[in-house]
Amino acid sequence: VMASFPGIAKVDSLSQKELSKYNDEFADKQKKVQLQQQEIERLGKANTQPEQMTWAQTQLKTYQKELQEYQEKANKLYSDYRVLMYKPYVDKLYKAIKTVADKKKYMQVLDIEQTPLMYTNPAADITQAVIDEVKTYK
Repeated sequence: VMASFPGIAKVDSLSQKELSKYNDEFADKQKKVQLQQQEIERLGKANTQPEQMTWAQTQLKTYQKELQEYQEKANKLYSDYRVLMYKPYVDKLYKAIKTVADKKKYMQVLDIEQTPLMYTNPAADITQAVIDEVKTYK
């Protein structure tokens, strides 16, 4: 149903761009962690001073913490971004669903992708009616 909204493809594209930006930065931070792990392995094989190994391990923990913090922050930012970008469309979708449900005097509307049902009568499917209603919105 969301695909029936004019302009949703652009929002999808912008959303993917934003996600790509976060993924690129995450990959950079992840690479730092991997390189530091390799450095620790190298130091272990080289029988280096304990201070060097301790410093390398401390650095690894710092990089791992930064990676985890970035991932949490990026997930929140991306989620907030998607909510902001899709909210006008979701609001219109809910309005269309309510309009169609009111016209058909339905008390409930279920999303069969979210709520598994043993059986549904195809005559009760309002998907096309909702799409048609959405198309009347500007």
